[in-house]
Amino acid sequence: MDPTPVTKPVIRKAQSSEGLAALRLVMTSQAGGDPQDLAQLLIGQARAGQLDLDKLLVAMRGDMIVGATWGTVIPGRCASVWPPHLVDGEPSTTATQLLCFLEDLFLGAGVRVAQALLAALNHAGVRAMLDHGYRHLTDLAYLGCAASEFPMAPPNTGELVFSPYCEHDHQRLLELIDVTYQQTRDCPDLDGMRDTADVLHGYQHVGVFDPNLWFLVQYGTEDVGCLLLADHPAQRQCELIYMGLIPAARGRGWGRVLTRYAQWAARQCQERRLVVAVDVANSPAHVTYLHSGFTAMDCRHLLVRSLANGPDEGP
Repeated sequence: MDPTPVTKPVIRKAQSSEGLAALRLVMTSQAGGDPQDLAQLLIGQARAGQLDLDKLLVAMRGDMIVGATWGTVIPGRCASVWPPHLVDGEPSTTATQLLCFLEDLFLGAGVRVAQALLAALNHAGVRAMLDHGYRHLTDLAYLGCAASEFPMAPPNTGELVFSPYCEHDHQRLLELIDVTYQQTRDCPDLDGMRDTADVLHGYQHVGVFDPNLWFLVQYGTEDVGCLLLADHPAQRQCELIYMGLIPAARGRGWGRVLTRYAQWAARQCQERRLVVAVDVANSPAHVTYLHSGFTAMDCRHLLVRSLANGPDEGP
């Protein structure tokens, strides 16, 4: 049983002078590098205006940081969460207090879904999140395809027509995405947690938005699918954000056609790689990507908490 201190810690936003220590504590639970180095990198990005530390939280006992967590709001009424981390001897209730404070900030910002992508589940901060109402929704496989696998010429799309997205296509694309979500195998439990308009708004803020990398796919006069990509020039890669077909268009091998077209579009950006994240339970998509030259890069556990019952108004 956790020891019970006489008083509760004070939970508040980290001051600028506390940022490095707070991030170092948060990064202690993260895989892939030294916490001090990761914290210094993040501080540098924040000073350059590339990162928002407004929701970096600390739990204080006097002038000592005994716990920390961090959240960032993502366009589209979504937020990312880094699990709370506590110093040795601090009771687990402090992690819950940090998560509650963070959730209040999210609700004030109009967030509908909070999520975390984690390399491992076996630490106390994750257990605190699960106890607080987060669900381990699924695992995501991150796949990459080198430019050497891209088609050298426009791929044969058969009777499918790919039309670049225009602003006047907005409602049409929203309705099409809604249909592609039906009976989807890619994170089906996410369906309905946010309005499709919010999801699409979030897609537009991934990497560098270029409407020429978004495509509506038609068979004859019928919209049968969509293909959305984002460019990440700093990383020299493109990202396949979303690819979907309506239920009636599945099982015809068109997923492979869309994938090859995505690779062709990435070649036009002159990037070195195309990356995608896919639900590990979506075996048809896995097969399509692997047969198109993608290989495994990483895997992350997806934790999600719906905040849909919060206030409707954001700032």
